[in-house]
Amino acid sequence: MIRSLWIAKTGLDAQQINMDVIANNLANVSTNGFKRSRAVFEDLMYQTMCQPGTQSSEQTTLPSGLQIGTCVRPVTTERLHTQGNLSQTSNSKDIAINGQGYFQIQMPDGTSAYTRDGAFQVDQNGQLVTNSGFPVQSGITIPANATSITVARDGVVSVTQVGQLTQAASQQSGIPHHLILAQAALESGWGQRQILIRDGKPSYNVFCIKASGDWKGDTTDIMTTEYEQGEAKKVRASFRVYNSYFEALTDYVKLISNNPRYAAVANASSAEQGAQALQAAGHATDPKYAQKLVGMIQQFKNMSDKVVKAYSQDLGDLF
Repeated sequence: MIRSLWIAKTGLDAQQINMDVIANNLANVSTNGFKRSRAVFEDLMYQTMCQPGTQSSEQTTLPSGLQIGTCVRPVTTERLHTQGNLSQTSNSKDIAINGQGYFQIQMPDGTSAYTRDGAFQVDQNGQLVTNSGFPVQSGITIPANATSITVARDGVVSVTQVGQLTQAASQQSGIPHHLILAQAALESGWGQRQILIRDGKPSYNVFCIKASGDWKGDTTDIMTTEYEQGEAKKVRASFRVYNSYFEALTDYVKLISNNPRYAAVANASSAEQGAQALQAAGHATDPKYAQKLVGMIQQFKNMSDKVVKAYSQDLGDLF
């Protein structure tokens, strides 16, 4: 065989592997946590045609001799652990590491593995897992009524739960805590009659706030019940659309706190008084709206701690 053809053949094989590595890098350009690879090669089997120091004339010698390389081969693929670009997602459980480090996950056999992919989800048990279902160590469980998740620099995971959120809103605005819970539960039927947008996704508008002329956000039109002179009628109305339950609660507090017509609601000494003030301000056309709110408030107040906790789990679907 002609030696140059064999050398060229090994070069083609090596470049084929190099192209395969590059193609794999390009194919995974959108893969979370992917680190590109680089093919590493080495030359082999030099054939010495003439040794260094061989006499080239009566007075001179060859300084380096004559050596011919006969082939090249791939040795390894090196993983380049450079920092990738961080992107914002709509999943509150997506986490990215800026710098060195890995997420530790538990494999089915009990051993630990490591990944840079922080696209996490919550399984049926509330445990934080990877997209493949492997639990994130050390056993992080997200409560069903968690409204937000934060991760500190030291890795400590904290969550905000529905009771904490509504209580904080109550303390900030003066709106009675039980009134906030009762109104959300009444308007949404404990989360079972939420307003949906066109594609069937939730609008997160559990307080059923209509889209007035000054509303600049998204809206959705639905059939709703309004009362005229005590008579119920079906009408089509436009309602506000939010990106989260937290956003809905924030807008509700802003609406009640900043509108002078609702001053008596924010200054109410009790949730029941706040319910009466809410209807007196013209918040709803249902003549029995305040009565229904008071009944819902009493349900919350009469529940045992265990039952309140159970209902809080349901309200976690609202907030």
